[in-house]
Amino acid sequence: MKQRSIPYWLPALWVLLFHLLRLHAVGFITPDGATYLRYDLLVHTQRLPLYPLLIHSLSFLGLEAELAAKLLATLGATIACVLLPLAAMEMGLEKRHAWLAALIPAVDPLFALHTLQPLTEGVFALWAAATTYALLRFRRTNATIDLFFLIFCGGLAALTRAEGLLFLPLIFWATVRFFRHGGKGRDFSLALLGLAPWLLLAAWHLLIVQRSGYLGEFEQSVAAMSPVAVLVRLLRHLYGLSNHLLIVGLLPAIAGVALLYRQRKLFLYGRVDWWLLMYLLGATWIGISIHWYYDLRFATPLMLWLSLPSAFGFWYWLRRDQLRRRLMQAVILAMVLAGVVLASSLLHEFGKLEDPYAPAAQAARAYPPTLPILSDELAMTSYHLGRKALPYSGRIPFRRSLLILHTKQSDPAMERFRLEPNYTIEEIKRIDNETGKSAAVIWRVERRPETPPFSF
Repeated sequence: MKQRSIPYWLPALWVLLFHLLRLHAVGFITPDGATYLRYDLLVHTQRLPLYPLLIHSLSFLGLEAELAAKLLATLGATIACVLLPLAAMEMGLEKRHAWLAALIPAVDPLFALHTLQPLTEGVFALWAAATTYALLRFRRTNATIDLFFLIFCGGLAALTRAEGLLFLPLIFWATVRFFRHGGKGRDFSLALLGLAPWLLLAAWHLLIVQRSGYLGEFEQSVAAMSPVAVLVRLLRHLYGLSNHLLIVGLLPAIAGVALLYRQRKLFLYGRVDWWLLMYLLGATWIGISIHWYYDLRFATPLMLWLSLPSAFGFWYWLRRDQLRRRLMQAVILAMVLAGVVLASSLLHEFGKLEDPYAPAAQAARAYPPTLPILSDELAMTSYHLGRKALPYSGRIPFRRSLLILHTKQSDPAMERFRLEPNYTIEEIKRIDNETGKSAAVIWRVERRPETPPFSF
């Protein structure tokens, strides 16, 4: 009797439907999201450029920037959940069990939360899954087209998030393997067309942001690295990963890693696949621990890499005795139910959040655009203002301007003490929060006649 199976694309369909139904569940814009939505802040904030460029390419077609960003993130998450099962099949997983490779990202409530906002998680998941799939295909076929997609999609991942740089050693390994297995220089020249995103990244880093931005910050993080701080962040990102896997998902993840190690000779490319996955997991884990402060968002790539060995953990226990099969079925059911409930709860709570930066920026809209506006929170103020604000860093280069100070970023009393010897300050609006405490102030600042003009 033919066994019934779940289509490998079913988790992707769930992700698509859930995202489309809850597309406007989160109205709150984070500072990172505001930066991506304001194209004119791209060079100043030195974010990697691909995601903002995609957003504003759709905006030119008539879509609102926020809607375009959410649709891109939704599309990226959906296609990633199609590519992960294909990658698992390349590793030897049966087609009827391939859907298990997309189970973890499909039920991860944090992944749903971040891909329903103007953030890079969804688009990066797409390029990361595409690069992994191309890598696994290439180690089987040694084909020029697979090498091209490996180089090209890896470059797109690096243009989206700095974690994409970890594909560079794999591209070097694939190039060496290509020639060792009979590849020809003429074919390799076609694969080199995939270097276009890497050349754009190099131009961005060297010419536009001039060795600053994310890549420059990583160089500084490596130079100032503290082993104790890195170890603490390693453990904290492990905690973050357990949140992505809903805790019970750690069981199939650990089982899958152990299975792939013990039975790496069972599959045709098992030994290669083991080292490739361990490199992706380990390099990402160490890289984010060196560079980043702790944030649940940064464990998203770790969740993606663990989804493949987790699929093998699910598969292995589902084929064992009845007790272990029932246990793994209970784990899958618990993950699905917990994922749906927690995702809905998170979206409900985030939907109630109010933006503390919006009132001050909206109040400043009443003044003519010829009056410069400075703020201690550039991205959020610019987003709500509808035009670019200027960064305030303790000095004012204009004869007359508006200054927006938020109590989260600045101490208005200290700033008044600093500015009053050289400027007259008129408070034109004070913004209070729900507790009645001051959240922001708007000052009209004018240079005193005896004060010499500011010089750069």
